[in-house]
Amino acid sequence: VQALWRKPSQAAAQFQAQIGFAVLIVPAGFIELIDTSLSEIHLNCRILIVDDRREIRYLSKYLLNQAGATTIEAEDGEQALRIVTDLMRQGSLFDLILLDMQMPRLDGYATATHLRALGYAGPIIALTADAMQGDMSRCLASGCDDYLSKPIDKQKLLEKLGHFLRKRHTRQISK
Repeated sequence: VQALWRKPSQAAAQFQAQIGFAVLIVPAGFIELIDTSLSEIHLNCRILIVDDRREIRYLSKYLLNQAGATTIEAEDGEQALRIVTDLMRQGSLFDLILLDMQMPRLDGYATATHLRALGYAGPIIALTADAMQGDMSRCLASGCDDYLSKPIDKQKLLEKLGHFLRKRHTRQISK
C-alpha cells in the first residue's frame, strides 16, 4: 500500500502505517492510503529534499530512493542554502530540489529566491499544502519551476520529477 501524507485534521489518535520495511507512528488523519497499481519510474539523480516536517522528508526520501534517486535532507531553508553552497564550492550540484514552501526561519519562497541568486539553475519543485492559484503563482515568481500539492501523490511526484530531469538531461546533451 502506498501512503500519502497530509496535514492532520486532528492530532488526538495515532496509528501505525507500514511503508516497505519501516513502521511509522503518525497522528490519525495524517496518512491516506491509496491503490499502488502505478507504473514504475526510475530516477538516476541526486535530489535535495527540504521540509521542516520529518514525516514528509521520510516519505519523500523513501519514495525517491525506491525510484533510484539519491537524496539528502534539509530541515529548513537556511540548512538547504548551506548544503547547496558547500556543494557548489566543491563543483557539485543537485539535479533537482524538492522544496516545502511553509517552513520556519526561512520559508520556501525566500529559499528559492536565494538559491537562484547563488546561481543554482537546476529545477526547483515547490511542495505546498496551499494549491490555490495565487500560491502557485507565488511559487513560480520566487524561482520555482513547478509545484506539487500535498498530500504527496507518488505517481504525480515521480512523473513531475522525471519530466524535469529528462528536460534538464536533454538541455545538457544539446549544449
